[in-house]
Amino acid sequence: MHPHATNAGHDLLSLLPGDRPDRTPDVVGHWAAIESTPALQDGFIREFWDHGIVQRVSDGRPAGRAGTGLFADGVLLPGGASEAALHERLESTAPVGIACHRHEGIVLANRQRSRGLDGLAARWELVLADGRTLTAPAALPDLRPGQTAVVPLPFALPRDGGDAWLTLRVTTARDEPWAPRGTQMCAPRVRLRIGAPAVEVDADGLLVHPALTAAPTLSLHGTSGVPDALVRKVVSVEWDGERVSVLAEYAGAVGVVRHRQEFTPVPDGIRVAESAELPEEFRDVTRVGSVLETVAGLAVEPGESCLVSVTHHRAEQPPTAAAHHDTLVPRTGYVVHLDAAHHGARTSPTRLDPPGAHRWTWTLRDL
Repeated sequence: MHPHATNAGHDLLSLLPGDRPDRTPDVVGHWAAIESTPALQDGFIREFWDHGIVQRVSDGRPAGRAGTGLFADGVLLPGGASEAALHERLESTAPVGIACHRHEGIVLANRQRSRGLDGLAARWELVLADGRTLTAPAALPDLRPGQTAVVPLPFALPRDGGDAWLTLRVTTARDEPWAPRGTQMCAPRVRLRIGAPAVEVDADGLLVHPALTAAPTLSLHGTSGVPDALVRKVVSVEWDGERVSVLAEYAGAVGVVRHRQEFTPVPDGIRVAESAELPEEFRDVTRVGSVLETVAGLAVEPGESCLVSVTHHRAEQPPTAAAHHDTLVPRTGYVVHLDAAHHGARTSPTRLDPPGAHRWTWTLRDL
């Protein structure tokens, strides 16, 4: 068993904060500090719904609300969609927690403030590296608020190695005034074993991963539209032990950008080091980085001087191409942009200064 554990109560992409002082911490980490420090009191939801101005499209249909400033103030967006902070808040208030300790084994915790676990039901799920999922009913121990208990492992781990994830799906055991019986409350999970990570690339030198729907590639944006017409061509793929180095060229109408990616296996993930050399012709570039698409189940951990944004829209359908936000068609997965540098509306520590070389690192981890 491995001592590393995570309570992933929601199947959402998790963006882990870096160690930069200007990066906003995640809500789960924020609450971990609150709960471990008795004198610290914080974590209030100042506004539940972002106060915005009601808007209508040209034919009179209501189109939700538009924010009134640079920052969204609520955990619900003006149009009613949930912010990532809401899902993180739900995770921080999960009634049951799970951990895996080298000596004690599987430990369950009642994270509620005033109730026992008698109103909850649960089921175990064990996901193996070969794709199999084993299930079994779970008997929750009798725990008062804040108490923990060791429970036996409901499955025998196969000897074939590879990752093994244990999930506890917790639901309401009876009808409640606020939810019917069977409503999922949380799904904490813990990694029981870490398999040896391996890097795989295809014939074009693109990273292959079961949770990636589009491999990470170079992402450039500019004012003249020249970077939007780049054509990628792989130049070389070199192996150095378990590390893979891929060199590609992105040719445009006025020049060629050389882009290098180095994929290195690390415990429970892959570290990616990237560099892009912009020629003089790309002086009007306003954003340099990489873009990938993923489904739920991955964590993207940015390195130093790397900013992250997550949307359900590709650059091929920018917000400026739609008359209103309700006409945009979201993708089912997540589009992740990792910016090494960009020109923003305000001063930024990663302000772009093309042309030249730009470097950035990030890590892809399984949740």
